[in-house]
Amino acid sequence: MRIVFHLFEQEEGASEPREFQKATIAFNTAIEMWKLASEQIYHRFAAMLTGNSIILAVIGLVITDRVHIDSWFIYILIAAGIALCLVWIYFMSHGVRVENRYRQIAERLQRNVIPQNENVLITTDDPKAGGFLEAVTLVVYIFVIIYVAVLACWNLGVIKP
Repeated sequence: MRIVFHLFEQEEGASEPREFQKATIAFNTAIEMWKLASEQIYHRFAAMLTGNSIILAVIGLVITDRVHIDSWFIYILIAAGIALCLVWIYFMSHGVRVENRYRQIAERLQRNVIPQNENVLITTDDPKAGGFLEAVTLVVYIFVIIYVAVLACWNLGVIKP
């Protein structure tokens, strides 16, 4: 996400230049925290996607008989994968809430920094709150379904240890 911020000079005759400076610093800080929260969401997504992919790759190597491990290790891998999926959902929902909070703070603070006749730089629309979290949840459910399917096939003997 790219946010453009223009620092406006204090208008002539303004009574509280120090308050304007504080408001500008607070606004800049809120914008930076918003950007940081947004970046963290994507980094967490990538880390969780990579972690689950590695677990599935190891399970795939065991299934194709390229790696020989004890059968109980498959159960540990599946449990770890499902636990990772639960953490993934928590990280994503928490990250979106934090990002949304900083966006709301920046939106509130902009009234003190941006002159009334200028276009508003921040709107109340939150692009991630709608489809992003649902998409991540769908990806996590797909991983859980894969883990459950592997577990079922393993227990039914469709996949031979």
